[in-house]
Amino acid sequence: MLDEIFARADKAVAIRVAATAAQTVEVPSLDDAFLCLRPASWWRERITHAARGRVAWHLETFIADAPTRSFETLEAKSNAQASEPSVWVLLGVKGGDNAQALDLAKTVGWRYETRQLRFNPLHALPNVLLGGSLANLDRERSAPLGPPWPDLVISAGKRSVPVARWIHEQSGGRARLVHIGRPWAPLAWFDLIITTPQYGLPARPNVLHNTLPLHSVDVRQLMAAPDFDPWKQRTAALPRPYTVLLVGGDSPPMCSTLPPRRVSARKPRPWSAATAVRSSLRPARAPAQKPRMRSRPRSTARTTSTVSAKVPPKNPYRSFLALADRFIVTGDSASMLAEACATGHPVSIYPVPRRLESLPGSKLLRDGLWQWRASRTSYRGTPKQQDRFARFYDGLVVAGLITPARDLGAYHERLRAEGLATIGLDKNATAPRPRRRMDDMERAVERVRRVWTAARPVA
Repeated sequence: MLDEIFARADKAVAIRVAATAAQTVEVPSLDDAFLCLRPASWWRERITHAARGRVAWHLETFIADAPTRSFETLEAKSNAQASEPSVWVLLGVKGGDNAQALDLAKTVGWRYETRQLRFNPLHALPNVLLGGSLANLDRERSAPLGPPWPDLVISAGKRSVPVARWIHEQSGGRARLVHIGRPWAPLAWFDLIITTPQYGLPARPNVLHNTLPLHSVDVRQLMAAPDFDPWKQRTAALPRPYTVLLVGGDSPPMCSTLPPRRVSARKPRPWSAATAVRSSLRPARAPAQKPRMRSRPRSTARTTSTVSAKVPPKNPYRSFLALADRFIVTGDSASMLAEACATGHPVSIYPVPRRLESLPGSKLLRDGLWQWRASRTSYRGTPKQQDRFARFYDGLVVAGLITPARDLGAYHERLRAEGLATIGLDKNATAPRPRRRMDDMERAVERVRRVWTAARPVA
């Protein structure tokens, strides 16, 4: 019925419907179908889906069994009618978070402004305690925050959450909040959370689970950059194929302590040329040696060689993304893995140890616990999806009382399952064949646009 109503409408649809205060209602028999009362949220969800942004709509619901009749009114504009929102991008201290927020804002296509934030020691407090406030903000070093307030705020990382929530409150609840990663706060604070497997957030209507972190890596654009040709000339004497080794740094719970030379020396035989590049800004406990380059391989074409002369002052990272024929990436950086996978060349994930695995028997204990939980079955004999403890744990995460530890192992497994990377060094690795088109950025943009055109209360 709703689909037909919206299919016939040219400009707008107005609906008034009786609802119930109960959140769960048993479906009556077909003889009494007209008595099927549903919560207002149920009607809002169905109408939003039926409208699909094609026409504007206006919904009034009232509680049928209430002693006094009061209306809850919601409305949404069509995509054509919704004016372009004003957008603020909150920039923090982590380059990877800032890059994802900026890439999303650029790809959405709306005009946006950036607000650089600096923080004081209070940022270490839980976001649940800080709430919507500027208590953790160093106001003298941060960009000014004041009206006119934005319609949409894009944030990333733990520290920016109280500021985003404060902006939402100052705008009278009008500003929509989009967060990237994990919020370290109640999930209901946000209109949309864009996350990836390593953060372990539960499935909720306002949580978008992507495979890869948001990025805008395009090999054609990288090859058109001014830094590309000098690095192409420096590597021209090396035999193909080129293998680029990307080494990150300490990133809990991972501990990357191996310098590039030790990593490349482990399995040098399958590749003719390997170049070590340290791209992460995170410091490692054992700092990597400065990559050097030699114009010719040391011996045969099956040995590992590095590339010649002194490294110019500019970081060759993005140029090597375009030059490489394959990649070896340490598993501590989700962003590096995502950008390597985006090139379409084979990617091997070099395992780095977890910090707790330095304790004797800790790895066996963790693997055994994981296998035990995965092997449990229900009374029907099917795999058990979630037990009471897991549901209780998810409830704590949704409430923002706990935040799951970053599980990069889950992220690596997802990349392997999607055909984007192999785990370990495999000399027979070929170009990946993804099981589906990697449209994570497109999905994120579509959800952000839906956030802006979604239903909102009418004053």
